[in-house]
Amino acid sequence: MSRRLMKGLEDLSVFYDQTVRNASGGIVQFVYGDDGMDPVKMEGKGGRPLNLDQLFMKVMATCPQRGHDTLSPELILQMLNDKLSGQDASSGGCSDKFKEMLRKFFEDRIKMLRSTWRALQLDEDRVGKRDSSIEERVAADISGISAKQLQVFLDTCLSRYHSKIIEAGASIGAIGAQSIGEPGTQMTLKTFHFAGVASMNVTLGVPRIKEIINAVKKISTPIITTELLSEQDELFAAKVKCSIEKVVLGEVAAAIKIVLRSNQPHLVVELDMQRTERYMGISSDTVQLSILNDPKIKLKSEV
Repeated sequence: MSRRLMKGLEDLSVFYDQTVRNASGGIVQFVYGDDGMDPVKMEGKGGRPLNLDQLFMKVMATCPQRGHDTLSPELILQMLNDKLSGQDASSGGCSDKFKEMLRKFFEDRIKMLRSTWRALQLDEDRVGKRDSSIEERVAADISGISAKQLQVFLDTCLSRYHSKIIEAGASIGAIGAQSIGEPGTQMTLKTFHFAGVASMNVTLGVPRIKEIINAVKKISTPIITTELLSEQDELFAAKVKCSIEKVVLGEVAAAIKIVLRSNQPHLVVELDMQRTERYMGISSDTVQLSILNDPKIKLKSEV
């Protein structure tokens, strides 16, 4: 599997326009990984380009405040928007996802700042006096950030973000083939872990990888995801599900009994009429015709 993947992906590389192309120049992907970032240089959990909490603590320690020129939440958001307004992804800036991550980070910091001030005001109202030293310490040491610190933090974020963009000429095809082939043993073991579980009827592991590599026209366990117009009608959803899936006799029968008689042995099937008619729209005649037209029953009757 690894050998075939390596042979099939060995000519894929990143060009100077950040597109992934093969040896003949055909575009395979417009932007590598949809964000153009190098996975090896990612930080933090979830494959994020930067660990903003750690970087913020570093900036606060290496660039201390001078005085008490802390910014208000409105000024923080204004400076952030002004800085990010000139960073367009099409002109060599940062992506919209990274901008959203920065905005969410500062929104969380602003929530913490406001909750700290709210707790301080409640303490002052309870005591009945104001302490300016406590206010300055809260603003400067706990949640506040100065204009210089914010500028240094944003410049550091943008510079480190640009340093993590995938370089032109990177042989990402070979890297991708190695990344898929390495956990092949674990995927093989994973398929055995689902042995005997009735709900796991999906092809996984190495068999699924072989289907993808061979580009088979008829896959083993196809899956169809259907979104209905009415999300509240459970009966209609059950009927659509049963009209698409294969319904076996055990799902519509309440009891099956074999009657052995000397003159005429037969099979008695008691249907669950509430389930067949209400949920599946299946009548007793449909079940009877399906049983009689089964090729196995015809073969046995002929023999």
